[in-house]
Amino acid sequence: MKKLLILVLLLLSLPAYAQKSEWMEPSYNFTQARRIYVSYTVAPELRNGITEKETTAWFFKQIKKELVDKIPPGYKVESQFKAEERILKETGESMESRITKSPEEAKAFFADFLRNNYDLLLEAAFLENVAGQKYRSGYTYTTTVPQTSTVLGPGGQMSTVTTTAQQVHSVPGGNVPTTTIALRFDVTDTATAKYVWSLLDEREKEGGLLEKSVNPKGMFNRITADFSSRFLKALQEETGKKVKQDVGF
Repeated sequence: MKKLLILVLLLLSLPAYAQKSEWMEPSYNFTQARRIYVSYTVAPELRNGITEKETTAWFFKQIKKELVDKIPPGYKVESQFKAEERILKETGESMESRITKSPEEAKAFFADFLRNNYDLLLEAAFLENVAGQKYRSGYTYTTTVPQTSTVLGPGGQMSTVTTTAQQVHSVPGGNVPTTTIALRFDVTDTATAKYVWSLLDEREKEGGLLEKSVNPKGMFNRITADFSSRFLKALQEETGKKVKQDVGF
C-alpha cells in the first residue's frame, strides 16, 4: 500500500498557475446581438501540420458543447466553416478561389460578408504552447497504519491486539515536466468594427515526477469552457421575444 501511494504521488500532475488579462466594453449590450460568427486560428509559430488540426478539433468540440448547445434561443451561431460553405453556395465561388485570384479583393469581400451577416465576431487564437520543466521539492507526509501484536493473557493464552501508529513517508524531489499554453478571445462588434471584449488566458501545469510530458488538452478545454461560460452569461441577460435558434455547426 505504501509503495502504491508513493507511486500515485509521483505520477500526480499539479496546476502551477493561471493568469488572465481582460478588457470588456462596459456600455456594450450583448443582448442586442443576434448573429454570431465563431472562428479559431493558431499562431504561425505553433503550426506544424498537426497542432492546428488537433486543436481546431478540440476548440470546436468544446465550444459547441459549452456555448453553442447552451446558448439562449434567438441567436444564430455559425462557425468559420459554415460561413465559407454559405459563401460558396450563395456566390458559386469559394474563399480559396477568391484568395488565389486576388488576396486583397478576397479580404475586402470577406470583411463585407462578416459585416452584413453577423453582429458579433468571436475570434479565438492559440498563441502559446511551451513545454519545459521545473524542480519540485521533496516532502514527507504521515499516515495512520494498523499495528498488530501478540500478547500473553492472564490465563496463559496468547491473543492478538491491534492498535494504530503514525508512519512517516518520504516523497523524493526531482524535475517535473511543465506545459504553458495561452489562448486569446476577441469579440468584435461588426457595426463599429471595434472590440467589445478581449481576454488573454495563460495557464501552466506541472506533470508528475515519472511523466515525460504534459498533454495541454485538459488546460485548453478548461480555458475554452471558462470563456464560454462567461460569454453565455452575458447573452443570458436577454429579455423579450424568443425566436427559433439557428446553429450552423
